[in-house]
Amino acid sequence: MKLANERVDKIMARIYLLWLIGVGVGLIKLKADKATFNGIQYSIGNPEVIQGLIFVAVIFCYVAIVGLAFLFSVQYSSLGNRAFLRRMIHLACGTTKTLQRPAAQIRVIKTVARQIFGLVRPIVAIMFLFPILHIALFERPALELAFKAILYG
Repeated sequence: MKLANERVDKIMARIYLLWLIGVGVGLIKLKADKATFNGIQYSIGNPEVIQGLIFVAVIFCYVAIVGLAFLFSVQYSSLGNRAFLRRMIHLACGTTKTLQRPAAQIRVIKTVARQIFGLVRPIVAIMFLFPILHIALFERPALELAFKAILYG
Protein backbone atom coordinates (compact mmCIF):
# COMPACT_ATOMS: atom_id res chain seq x y z
CA MET A 1 0.00 0.00 0.00
CA LYS A 2 2.83 2.37 0.86
CA LEU A 3 4.59 1.66 -2.45
CA ALA A 4 1.40 2.26 -4.42
CA ASN A 5 0.79 5.56 -2.60
CA GLU A 6 4.34 6.69 -3.37
CA ARG A 7 3.92 5.83 -7.04
CA VAL A 8 0.59 7.65 -7.27
CA ASP A 9 2.12 10.68 -5.54
CA LYS A 10 4.97 10.75 -8.06
CA ILE A 11 2.58 10.45 -10.99
CA MET A 12 0.35 13.19 -9.53
CA ALA A 13 3.40 15.45 -9.21
CA ARG A 14 4.18 14.80 -12.88
CA ILE A 15 0.57 15.49 -13.82
CA TYR A 16 0.57 18.87 -12.10
CA LEU A 17 4.00 19.76 -13.52
CA LEU A 18 2.97 18.86 -17.07
CA TRP A 19 -0.37 20.60 -16.66
CA LEU A 20 1.31 23.80 -15.44
CA ILE A 21 3.80 23.64 -18.31
CA GLY A 22 0.91 23.20 -20.76
CA VAL A 23 -0.96 26.14 -19.28
CA GLY A 24 2.25 28.20 -19.40
CA VAL A 25 2.81 27.31 -23.05
CA GLY A 26 -0.74 28.46 -23.77
CA LEU A 27 -0.26 31.70 -21.84
CA ILE A 28 2.92 32.76 -23.60
CA LYS A 29 1.72 31.39 -26.96
CA LEU A 30 4.92 29.40 -27.48
CA LYS A 31 5.45 28.54 -31.11
CA ALA A 32 8.47 26.39 -31.88
CA ASP A 33 9.42 25.23 -35.35
CA LYS A 34 12.08 22.70 -34.27
CA ALA A 35 12.73 20.57 -31.22
CA THR A 36 15.96 18.79 -30.35
CA PHE A 37 15.94 15.59 -28.31
CA ASN A 38 19.11 13.53 -27.76
CA GLY A 39 20.85 15.32 -30.60
CA ILE A 40 18.07 14.63 -33.08
CA GLN A 41 16.15 17.58 -34.47
CA TYR A 42 12.45 17.31 -35.11
CA SER A 43 10.48 19.80 -37.16
CA ILE A 44 7.03 20.72 -35.92
CA GLY A 45 4.57 21.39 -38.70
CA ASN A 46 1.92 23.04 -36.55
CA PRO A 47 3.43 24.86 -33.54
CA GLU A 48 0.03 25.20 -31.81
CA VAL A 49 0.07 21.44 -31.25
CA ILE A 50 2.76 21.67 -28.53
CA GLN A 51 0.28 22.58 -25.80
CA GLY A 52 -2.06 19.80 -26.87
CA LEU A 53 0.76 17.23 -26.84
CA ILE A 54 1.60 18.24 -23.29
CA PHE A 55 -2.04 17.74 -22.34
CA VAL A 56 -2.04 14.34 -24.03
CA ALA A 57 0.91 13.43 -21.78
CA VAL A 58 -1.23 14.46 -18.79
CA ILE A 59 -4.01 12.16 -19.97
CA PHE A 60 -1.52 9.30 -20.31
CA CYS A 61 -0.41 9.93 -16.73
CA TYR A 62 -4.03 9.57 -15.61
CA VAL A 63 -4.23 6.32 -17.57
CA ALA A 64 -1.09 5.18 -15.73
CA ILE A 65 -2.74 5.90 -12.37
CA VAL A 66 -5.85 3.94 -13.36
CA GLY A 67 -3.65 1.06 -14.55
CA LEU A 68 -1.66 1.16 -11.32
CA ALA A 69 -4.84 1.11 -9.25
CA PHE A 70 -6.19 -1.83 -11.27
CA LEU A 71 -2.92 -3.74 -10.97
CA PHE A 72 -2.73 -3.05 -7.25
CA SER A 73 -6.33 -4.11 -6.69
CA VAL A 74 -5.70 -7.36 -8.58
CA GLN A 75 -2.60 -8.10 -6.52
CA TYR A 76 -4.07 -7.13 -3.19
CA SER A 77 -7.77 -7.89 -3.27
CA SER A 78 -8.34 -6.75 0.33
CA LEU A 79 -8.41 -3.09 -0.64
CA GLY A 80 -10.79 -0.94 1.30
CA ASN A 81 -11.08 2.28 3.18
CA ARG A 82 -10.01 0.74 6.48
CA ALA A 83 -6.63 2.52 6.72
CA PHE A 84 -8.21 5.81 5.69
CA LEU A 85 -11.00 5.42 8.25
CA ARG A 86 -8.42 4.68 10.93
CA ARG A 87 -6.68 7.95 10.11
CA MET A 88 -9.98 9.80 10.40
CA ILE A 89 -10.65 8.20 13.80
CA HIS A 90 -7.17 9.22 14.89
CA LEU A 91 -7.90 12.78 13.78
CA ALA A 92 -11.21 12.73 15.64
CA CYS A 93 -9.92 11.39 18.97
CA GLY A 94 -6.44 12.88 19.09
CA THR A 95 -3.53 11.19 20.84
CA THR A 96 -5.39 9.30 23.57
CA LYS A 97 -6.34 5.67 23.07
CA THR A 98 -9.83 5.13 21.71
CA LEU A 99 -10.69 1.99 23.67
CA GLN A 100 -10.10 3.67 27.04
CA ARG A 101 -13.21 5.81 26.60
CA PRO A 102 -16.87 5.22 27.41
CA ALA A 103 -19.08 3.77 24.68
CA ALA A 104 -20.92 7.08 24.15
CA GLN A 105 -17.66 8.90 23.45
CA ILE A 106 -16.58 6.17 21.04
CA ARG A 107 -19.84 6.63 19.09
CA VAL A 108 -19.22 10.39 18.96
CA ILE A 109 -15.65 9.78 17.78
CA LYS A 110 -16.91 7.45 15.03
CA THR A 111 -19.51 10.02 13.96
CA VAL A 112 -16.91 12.79 13.81
CA ALA A 113 -14.54 10.48 11.90
CA ARG A 114 -17.27 9.73 9.33
CA GLN A 115 -17.94 13.46 8.93
CA ILE A 116 -14.23 14.15 8.44
CA PHE A 117 -14.10 11.30 5.95
CA GLY A 118 -17.09 12.74 4.10
CA LEU A 119 -15.42 16.15 3.97
CA VAL A 120 -11.97 14.97 2.96
CA ARG A 121 -13.01 12.60 0.18
CA PRO A 122 -14.52 15.26 -2.17
CA ILE A 123 -11.57 17.60 -1.55
CA VAL A 124 -9.13 14.85 -2.52
CA ALA A 125 -11.25 14.02 -5.58
CA ILE A 126 -11.23 17.66 -6.70
CA MET A 127 -7.47 17.90 -6.21
CA PHE A 128 -6.99 14.66 -8.15
CA LEU A 129 -9.27 15.60 -11.04
CA PHE A 130 -8.59 19.34 -11.32
CA PRO A 131 -6.03 19.18 -14.19
CA ILE A 132 -8.07 16.76 -16.31
CA LEU A 133 -11.25 18.78 -15.75
CA HIS A 134 -9.46 21.99 -16.75
CA ILE A 135 -8.12 20.35 -19.89
CA ALA A 136 -11.48 18.82 -20.83
CA LEU A 137 -13.46 22.00 -20.21
CA PHE A 138 -11.16 24.85 -21.24
CA GLU A 139 -8.34 23.46 -23.37
CA ARG A 140 -10.32 21.25 -25.73
CA PRO A 141 -9.15 22.95 -28.99
CA ALA A 142 -5.48 22.36 -28.16
CA LEU A 143 -6.24 18.78 -27.24
CA GLU A 144 -8.14 18.22 -30.50
CA LEU A 145 -5.20 19.62 -32.50
CA ALA A 146 -2.84 17.25 -30.71
CA PHE A 147 -5.04 14.22 -31.34
CA LYS A 148 -5.36 15.17 -35.02
CA ALA A 149 -1.58 15.50 -35.26
CA ILE A 150 -1.06 12.13 -33.57
CA LEU A 151 -3.70 10.25 -35.54
CA TYR A 152 -3.42 11.88 -38.95
CA GLY A 153 0.22 13.05 -38.92
